[in-house]
Amino acid sequence: MSNLEKTKNNIKKSKTKPIDEVFHCKPKVKNPENYKIEASGDFLANFEDFVYSKGFTGLSYTTIEDEFKYKFDVDYENIILVRALIPPEILKIEPNPHKHELMDDDFQNIVVGLFECLDYLRENGFGAVMINPIDREMDLRNCIVKSNTAVKGRNNICIFPEGPNVVLFAILCSIENLPFKKSNDNLWIKEYCSNCGRCIKLCPENAFDENENLIKRKCTGYKTGCGLCIVNCPFFSKGFDEIKSIYFKNIQK
Repeated sequence: MSNLEKTKNNIKKSKTKPIDEVFHCKPKVKNPENYKIEASGDFLANFEDFVYSKGFTGLSYTTIEDEFKYKFDVDYENIILVRALIPPEILKIEPNPHKHELMDDDFQNIVVGLFECLDYLRENGFGAVMINPIDREMDLRNCIVKSNTAVKGRNNICIFPEGPNVVLFAILCSIENLPFKKSNDNLWIKEYCSNCGRCIKLCPENAFDENENLIKRKCTGYKTGCGLCIVNCPFFSKGFDEIKSIYFKNIQK
């Protein structure tokens, strides 16, 4: 047995339910066995246009570790991260055990569009596999930071130009020449967040330790849909462009 086979055998498959079991939606196109690995610039541009036409607000690209690709039983090295906005009217609802049901209902159409994006890749000859966005074994927030398209705030939420009220979806794919970003234009957010702290001060569960690190077991976001740290974030309440303008005006003084 090769070292590669031994590594695969020692890694447990993901225990999280597949996304099609959560949202009761399935791809219509079979994943190609002899998949392509190179995509033309025109195809990538058309694919992005297709993704945006389904209501998504952005795409990011990065690589994954061997541990994760073996968990999902594929040999693909790269991941496409697709994001959509959580509607403010839902986010502002008081936390309760049924709030996630409203969020799931709202995202049903988005997930249908997500599977259409998956099928788009497959019908054009590329291998593609969907990942459940709440897979605890594969933190998509770390992937998005690695992609250089967002910065993780003090509340462990990723902040994008469209705001912090973003949900991430992920597609493992066979395309090797994805348009990876080499640098992050928004690293200034880290300094802004270090001088803000509203998410920590206003957390109803005190879900931060003495070093201001999020205590995941105390955060009720997954249980009650609590999003108060997002609602009270200036990037949500005032908007990304206004906060950016204020920040750079202050550092120029």
